Amino acid sequence: MDSFLLKLRDDSQTDKGEASVKEGLENVPFFHLQVKDEDTRGTKAWKAKYEIHGDKNNNFRVITDPQTNEGVLYVDKHLDYENESLKNITITVENEIPYFTCKVTDRNTAGLWKIETDTGSNLFNGANIGSGTGGGGTLSRHQMTVAVEDVNEPPVFDPLKPVSVPENVAVGHYLGTCAARDPDVTSTNIIRYIKGQDPANLVTVDHKTGKITTSGVLDRESPLGKDGLYAVTIHAVDNGNPPMTGTATLSIYIINENDNAPSLIVSTFDICQSDKPSWVNVTAVDLDGEPYSGPFIFKLLGDVKNKWRVDPEQ
Repeated sequence: MDSFLLKLRDDSQTDKGEASVKEGLENVPFFHLQVKDEDTRGTKAWKAKYEIHGDKNNNFRVITDPQTNEGVLYVDKHLDYENESLKNITITVENEIPYFTCKVTDRNTAGLWKIETDTGSNLFNGANIGSGTGGGGTLSRHQMTVAVEDVNEPPVFDPLKPVSVPENVAVGHYLGTCAARDPDVTSTNIIRYIKGQDPANLVTVDHKTGKITTSGVLDRESPLGKDGLYAVTIHAVDNGNPPMTGTATLSIYIINENDNAPSLIVSTFDICQSDKPSWVNVTAVDLDGEPYSGPFIFKLLGDVKNKWRVDPEQ
């Protein structure tokens, strides 16, 4: 079995155990390990098998390209420049079967030749990182440094606590203050706050301070809310290059008040005149929820004595 020559290749750096990758990326290739093997192409003695060591957070993975036999190094889990700007790992490589040598000890013309195979533990395993053609030694390994490139990340909001507000509260009522921070610790970006989704246009956000106040009348019965919950989104935008945006949601729980009068579902009825009693069902509805809706009290107005009655009488 012949040994092979293994070289490291990056898209921008050749023959160096160094590479760089931008923080935040996932499942992207960023480094190639090139091999040249003199064994028969496609055999297990030709195929390279790579392994990563020292990757405590499992940020990387390596696969073998079946066509080129290259090792392709991927970012498997995103890196964070602010937590660790350099990652030191070790790459080892070997063939899919152990390296061995063999020699003919008897060239018998009357039968099969006798071959002696040496699979001793001191033999080279078939993979050599760097230069040279291989030779005895331990498993081939290469130290590698991956530099994490800083990129502009979106601002991160502190948690926005839900607020409870009575409906019909005066315009200008204070709801809270949102605050966002820039995770790029070395940046001098300025953050400004912008209102996002606000279907009924009920709130105002101060661009500089993040102060949130009401700009319209809160109505619990509005179809733009659901079960008394009205949601507003707030954006924090930095002035980096390119600008990045973080988003948070403020949940406003509108406290119910008795601010809607009951109404009849049907307000006009047709009744046939007869010498016998005639009747109709009268049904009412109230937009206010419990406890400000039913039960209802029905009364008749006008000259109705001995002519009309409500059953049951209240």
